[in-house]
Amino acid sequence: MGLAVILFVGGAVVLLWLYLWVRQRQKLGRLPEIETAVQYDSPGAGANDAVIVASQSGQIIFVNDNARQIFGLETADLDLEALAALAQPSDVFLNLFVGAGQAAFQIGSRWVEGTSHQIPADEGLRTVLVLRDVGGVGAQSEVLDLSKAVQIVSEIGETVNVSLGVETTLQALLTIVRKVIPADAGEICLWDEETRTLTPRGWVGSAAYVVAISDAGGKYHEGEGITGWIAAKRQPLLVADKNAPDAIQPALPNNSYNSFVGVPLLLGERFIGTFELFHTRANSFTPADTALLQAIAKPMATAIYNAEIYTDQQRRIQDLAGLQQIDYDPEDPETIDFALGAITERIAALSGAEQCGVLIYDERRDALVAQEPYLGLPHAVVRNYIIPAGVNTLPRTRLLNGDSWYSDDLRIEPDVEALGMALLANTAGVKSTAVAPLIIGSRRIGLLQVNNKRGSSGFSLRDIDNLRLMASQVAVIIEDMRLAQSEQRRDTEMTAVQEITQALGTLTREQEFYASAAERIARLMGVQFCGVLLYDENTHNLRARLPFHGLKDEQVASYQIPLQPDSAIEGIWRQEDTWFTNNAVVDKVIVGAGLEGVVSSLGIRQTLLAVMETGGKKVGMIQVGNRLDGEDFTDKDGRLLYIFAAQIASLIENTRLFREAQRRAEEAESLRQIAELSNKILTTEDSFLPTLAVVARVMESQSVYISVLDQAAGTLTTPPRYIFGVEIDRPIVVSTYSKGFEYSVAISRQPYLSNDVLSDKRVLPAYRDLAQELNIRQSVLVPLVVGDQTLGEMGVTNSKRGGFTDEDIKTLSAIGVQVASALDRIRIYETTGQNLSRRLQELDAISRVSNELAQTLDFETVLDVARLEAVRAADADGNTVALLQPASEWREPEMPELERRLGERKPVEGLSDIELAAVRAGTEAVIVEDYANSELKPAPEEARSALAAAFTYEDQVVGVFPSVQQPAQSF
Repeated sequence: MGLAVILFVGGAVVLLWLYLWVRQRQKLGRLPEIETAVQYDSPGAGANDAVIVASQSGQIIFVNDNARQIFGLETADLDLEALAALAQPSDVFLNLFVGAGQAAFQIGSRWVEGTSHQIPADEGLRTVLVLRDVGGVGAQSEVLDLSKAVQIVSEIGETVNVSLGVETTLQALLTIVRKVIPADAGEICLWDEETRTLTPRGWVGSAAYVVAISDAGGKYHEGEGITGWIAAKRQPLLVADKNAPDAIQPALPNNSYNSFVGVPLLLGERFIGTFELFHTRANSFTPADTALLQAIAKPMATAIYNAEIYTDQQRRIQDLAGLQQIDYDPEDPETIDFALGAITERIAALSGAEQCGVLIYDERRDALVAQEPYLGLPHAVVRNYIIPAGVNTLPRTRLLNGDSWYSDDLRIEPDVEALGMALLANTAGVKSTAVAPLIIGSRRIGLLQVNNKRGSSGFSLRDIDNLRLMASQVAVIIEDMRLAQSEQRRDTEMTAVQEITQALGTLTREQEFYASAAERIARLMGVQFCGVLLYDENTHNLRARLPFHGLKDEQVASYQIPLQPDSAIEGIWRQEDTWFTNNAVVDKVIVGAGLEGVVSSLGIRQTLLAVMETGGKKVGMIQVGNRLDGEDFTDKDGRLLYIFAAQIASLIENTRLFREAQRRAEEAESLRQIAELSNKILTTEDSFLPTLAVVARVMESQSVYISVLDQAAGTLTTPPRYIFGVEIDRPIVVSTYSKGFEYSVAISRQPYLSNDVLSDKRVLPAYRDLAQELNIRQSVLVPLVVGDQTLGEMGVTNSKRGGFTDEDIKTLSAIGVQVASALDRIRIYETTGQNLSRRLQELDAISRVSNELAQTLDFETVLDVARLEAVRAADADGNTVALLQPASEWREPEMPELERRLGERKPVEGLSDIELAAVRAGTEAVIVEDYANSELKPAPEEARSALAAAFTYEDQVVGVFPSVQQPAQSF
């Protein structure tokens, strides 16, 4: 479109000259000389350097041509904020105008080094900024070799694996980078958000520095030294010589290193830590080294983050496995005490606490009573440590009914008396404490408590999360112990619980687990059939998990219990632990749930349901039916089955946690593969399909696609080569001008998730048509953003797991970062090629018009050449030239009149609507992208888009140069 406008305007100028020459035979006056720009003395600036001059108040005074070329600017009205928006990071660019300084930053994909000077002037202080391409010729020490960045990132992808662990990963990163950037030492520090300190976790070089840092506290505080400066500013730092007067000083000023370079490690808005290199020789690092570290900072941060996640998940699995391996005999008080001591000792070690104990609810005393052994507390304190439950105070209500509670200093806690913990604070010397509830089903049986966190930081939110998780795991063991010591429980019940726990805990295959559980429970309960129903969050149903003991698989393959809102069965699910009926066929709950047909076909006369719940989360129900002795179910049967359900729920949850950890590890590895594949995509010839195939596997989706946003053309296009899993023979194009498109993912930059796309009212009409065509039932969409620019969106469809979750949004967003970077590289590649091709076309067109002018002054011939070149450049169906009567001869002042029309003849009487609009617009071109959306009438009628430009003489419009195209969106 830009080429067409240039040729139209150029043609208009030629027509103006010829028109006036034919009509008036007068010479054209010479244009006034262009005023020479004021030159400033720019210290150190060369002929190829860019120069920007600003006043003390930040007003741009002067920008030379080199600077305009670097920033891609054409307008004369500039301001500092507009320039800063084009530089990344913007803060580094703006800081150069605050005072004299030097820094490297990016403008688009180009790395430049900026040096600012402040010079006095009559009007006040002036800041002169000299920009020099870091990769410029003649400054080889300053060259940013992008192949080095590619080399480092490639080696990181091939070498660093999440299973290596955090420390090994850090050492590998330091080793890889030092191969490219020579340094005597290097350090990676990881950020602790709660203490706002950085801890050195990776080091290469002399061990003396590590010892010195350890003696100084082993941490860097925010703002302390070079490391603290990088953490506080979140900016790279180059200290060429620490002995320079204005140099940032390291935390250990007497160390042997003299030059430093470091960058922050950021993952989105998450600050991971810092990466630094040291050298004993001054001026050993250059801005190019800084730029290289900036270029590889994100891959390094990703590798560290993935290693941390993997390590944390592995630790949790081991912790939970250790708790489940504690053996005890519920009939032997000595083994119960030993098991409780082992549990408290293990939890204290995992929590980093000096003390750990359990408080169990005593119904007779209506209080929480501390149990022995209580690790770290004297016997006399444990015996008297009781928290009454019946006292109705707000602090105690929060303690007893909340999901956790903690205090960093119990001694100054204003509610310590109301909490019932004055004995701990005043007698036992407890400072910090944290508690988590022990929950079985919907009942709270007690509290798990840890005291006196080792170190001075107190308990963190992560400690509380881990404590809650451990409490959910040990609650079943504690409940078993409590039941073994209670006169209300029968010996047979405890024997049955022990048998199920020991038998099922050794099973590894899922189907074998459910089969064995159902068989054992059916035998212990003396019933005909037994099975497990798992809760499906997507459908809000309880679905049978095969096999059911006593029933054939084909009988229960489609068996499910719908939990309709406000129904009786849904109320039982939410509020009750157990439910039974001894006349299932006519029971109102069964009938209300619409299960009478299923109950009759399965031959169910009696049935008993118990909720499976662990850690406050309901995972399903166990159902048994038809007692073999012909007796009715009673509350005792319900209590027994409820205990079995708690055991099964705990085992199911452990299995789920283990699988989740496995999935996270596999996902981290897949993300690494996606990053590696995406980094290989550099040109339009490189295929996205291998990357999209991995995305489909990670997301467990049927298909994956990428839609590219073209803001200039006003379209969102999905090419066939950007789709995996579905074959299409044409690009799918959505107009950005369609109704409601401003709410789309690409424009709003907000992710979208739906598991019922065809019925979702949020779906835009254009997307709904696409969903129907491709049979999209479920979808997740995320925006593809690079910097401040939206490149499009990426979506996955039709989950193989039955539905998408919010976790899928997070995963796909992380993948989108890599895909967006690859898409940006392709965009830059295409733009470079298109610009070059366009420039060549422009030169060819101008050359042909100039040659024709040199050969003849025949008005019709020259006009025809200019018109044909414009048609060729714009790929138009045709165009004409409308010459106007002099304005003084118009019958109405505001109604231009046509004198004659040159070029292709169209059946148009007078001037068309777009020609009249162009006359009124003056020198501005008028574009109709689609006559269907325009108030202007097409001329000719079959035209769908048009372009018109007027040309003037002495500020008067004397003619119009229109062009039409049959397809819409052509200009």
